[in-house]
Amino acid sequence: MTAAEVTTGPARPSVDASLDEARKPALREYEDFANLTFQLPALNRLLDLVGISPEQDMVDLGCGTGMVTRALLDRRGVGASGRIYAVDPEPAMLEKASKSLEQGASAAVNWVVGRAEDLDRLVPPVDRVLFCNAIHLVEEKTRGLQAIFESLKPQGRLAFNSAYTKDHRPPESEYFYVAWMRQALRALRQDHPDVQRDPSAPRPLAGTDLMSRDEYLDLARQTGFRVVADEVAQVDMPLESWVDISAYSRFVRSVLPGVPLEWAAEALQEGARRAFRRLGLTSVPRNWFQVVLERP
Repeated sequence: MTAAEVTTGPARPSVDASLDEARKPALREYEDFANLTFQLPALNRLLDLVGISPEQDMVDLGCGTGMVTRALLDRRGVGASGRIYAVDPEPAMLEKASKSLEQGASAAVNWVVGRAEDLDRLVPPVDRVLFCNAIHLVEEKTRGLQAIFESLKPQGRLAFNSAYTKDHRPPESEYFYVAWMRQALRALRQDHPDVQRDPSAPRPLAGTDLMSRDEYLDLARQTGFRVVADEVAQVDMPLESWVDISAYSRFVRSVLPGVPLEWAAEALQEGARRAFRRLGLTSVPRNWFQVVLERP
C-alpha cells in the first residue's frame, strides 16, 4: 500500500506476510499502551466535546491499533452513512486495527497509510478529524495542522488531546517523578552494576519538541482555526498505568538512553513500584490537554 492509497470495503490493509519478527513485540507493546484504561475517560470526553453524528465523514488520525476507530463506530451506531478513514504511518498498525474489528465493522472503515503532515492529500474533505494522544509525535507541527485544516470541510472540526505537553505534570506530582527516577536508577545499578548509559543515544520522545497548551492554541489560531473548546483534565493514574508506560519503548529510550531496552524497562517498572510503596501512593495525577478546533 502506498502513502496515498486508500483500501475500502472488506479488503484488509496490504502488509508483507513476512513482517519483521523484531517488530512484533513492539506492536504488542503499542497495543498495550494504546489501550490503557486511563486514556478512556479522556477519549470519551473528547468525543463529547467535538460532537459525533452518523452522517459525518471522519478521520481517526494516528489510529494505531484502533481504539479510537472502535469508539467512533460505537458512537455512530448501525447504519451510519458517513465514512471513517483510519490513518497511520505504519501499515502494521493498520493491519492490527483492521483485524481487531469484526468483518462488517472493518468493511465500513477506509484504511490509509500516511502521516498527519500529508492528510490533505490522503483523504477527501471530512467533517471531523480525531487525533488522540499522538499530536506530540508530529515532527512538523505547523505543516501537520495546516494539512488537517485543508482536509476539513467548512465548519469541520479537529479534536485532539495529549498527555505529553510542557504542562502535563501537575506541580503536586513532581515528588513522584523524582522518587521514580531515583528508584529506577538504583534498581538498574543493583541488577546490572556495570551498565553504562550513553548520553548521545537517540531519545525519541525528547526529540518531539513538546509544546505547551498556549503554544498549541496560538499555532492553531495562526493556521486559521477557531477554538471551540479547550480543557485541561487531570487524570489519576494508578501504579499499573506507570508500569505499562515503563514498557513503552519510545518512553524508555528517552528516559534511559543507551541502556539495553529490556534492562531499562525493568528498572523503570521496579522504580515505579518502589516509589509508590515508599510514598504510600494509590495514584499520581497527570494533565491531559483536550481541544476542539473549527475551520470557519
